[in-house]
Amino acid sequence: MDLVSPIIDIISKVWDCGARRTFYICELEENLNSLRSEMRKLRSERDEVKRKVVEAEEKQMKRREPVETWLQMVEEMEVEVEVVIKEGSQQISKMCLGGCCPKNCCSSYKIGKTVVEKLTAVKKLINEGNFVEVADPLTLTKVEEMPSRPMVGMDSMLENVWKCLTEEDEVGIIGIYGMRGVGKTTLLKKINNEFLHRRTHDFDVVIWVDVSKESYVKKVQKDIGDRLGLKLSEDECQEAARARVIFNVLSKKRFVVLLDDIWTRVDFDDVGIPRPDGQNKSKVVFTTESEAVSLRMLPQKNFKVECLGWNEAWDLFKKTVGKEALNSHHQIPELAARVALECEGLPLALVTIGETMASKKAPHEWNDAIKLLRKSASEEEEAISVGPWGGGGGTYWSHNAKGGITHITITHGAGIDSISFKTHDKGDMKFGGDGAPNTSRIDFDWPHEYLTSISGSYGTVYISGKGPIVVTSLRLITNKREFGPFGLEVGTPFSLAMKGGVIVGFHGRAGQFMDAIGVYVKPMKYLLIEDPVSKRALGWA
Repeated sequence: MDLVSPIIDIISKVWDCGARRTFYICELEENLNSLRSEMRKLRSERDEVKRKVVEAEEKQMKRREPVETWLQMVEEMEVEVEVVIKEGSQQISKMCLGGCCPKNCCSSYKIGKTVVEKLTAVKKLINEGNFVEVADPLTLTKVEEMPSRPMVGMDSMLENVWKCLTEEDEVGIIGIYGMRGVGKTTLLKKINNEFLHRRTHDFDVVIWVDVSKESYVKKVQKDIGDRLGLKLSEDECQEAARARVIFNVLSKKRFVVLLDDIWTRVDFDDVGIPRPDGQNKSKVVFTTESEAVSLRMLPQKNFKVECLGWNEAWDLFKKTVGKEALNSHHQIPELAARVALECEGLPLALVTIGETMASKKAPHEWNDAIKLLRKSASEEEEAISVGPWGGGGGTYWSHNAKGGITHITITHGAGIDSISFKTHDKGDMKFGGDGAPNTSRIDFDWPHEYLTSISGSYGTVYISGKGPIVVTSLRLITNKREFGPFGLEVGTPFSLAMKGGVIVGFHGRAGQFMDAIGVYVKPMKYLLIEDPVSKRALGWA
């Protein structure tokens, strides 16, 4: 009897194992159909949960973590089930005798077992997807403090901007412009932080955005969405959908949007920012290097940030360098003043160079710094960006040349399609479309002839007047001749006229057309120093 019981137990287990294996194989087709059916139920449940989530997020609620995890698991399960169904269907097609006689028992067993496991997992996900609440009310911090350097010489401007923000309801858009390094970002960060320290405002939210040159719409939308706790689609084709979500949330709030370092006009409609006005009492403040870009934003108030005066610049430099370095040798105070003068009142330069010189205690180190700064100013002068003029479509492009431009080719029709140019330091570079009927090439007798000015117009090339804003015409002026107009002179005119300067490159936005165009400018004397070809031609080398 003792020997019989174990034998019976073993036989029972073997039978159960064999029965399960047979079930996996013989019931494969039925289980596959059940898996398809349950997967349809799961997709339906997922779509309903997503609908509730979108509805909640439009009310500025934040989806719950279990909901997010469940949606991710459903997405993964959908991919896995698709593979299993495909493999199972292929296995069934290879069976005979009513689907119970596979050609490969081991393979059929494994697939059959996987189908049952996925069926169980799908049913479990369906049960887990019955959420009572999919989102919670979002606790939104009104202001997030920004790290910032101390602000110098801009207290009165800060107060003027603050007055526009808190007392002048009719001022909705505020521009701050000035050259690079003059302190625009520092001022904007100070404005942001003032909303924390001053209680004389009733804004619901202050949003900081670093604007990039490329794909600025998506970047601005992402920063705003992140700040508001919105989960926005990252699909490039969903720009309008993201804009609607942002608009629906911001239109219910009194907001301040701070846009730092814009390079072209920001279209509020494209981003989803409700236009600030006296009714919603919301505000947009932006900074830019270009006065032209600032004016294109149509600000009700426009502030120019100037370089520091000598007393303020010298005080900032001394404070940054520190007494230890300044008092380390009797010659250093005078040398330090010369270094500070080379910074030309730019706070960023004063602080950056001051921090570098704080450890220098030998006069020769300060003399080396003066020589380096003067060489940099004369031989490595950075080109100044002017513009662009035009629309916000297309993608950003830039070609900043050190040498002079030797020829330009423009394709044009109802507007400007493309521009290409060649310089001493770079070959032909083309930007824009290919559909224009006319091509015009201009050759310059560099260095005796050089570009000094550009003018033109921008608007729509469509008769309906509803098309994208593009560059519709261009004129190019050198120190000897004038070329153009190319295209049709319709829309808003623009121009750049200067003395003692030379256009060394172009930048803008382009797609099918030349959406926008701007220029890089250098003083003529610096360009001649940099360009060996021009130095030889003029007998300087």
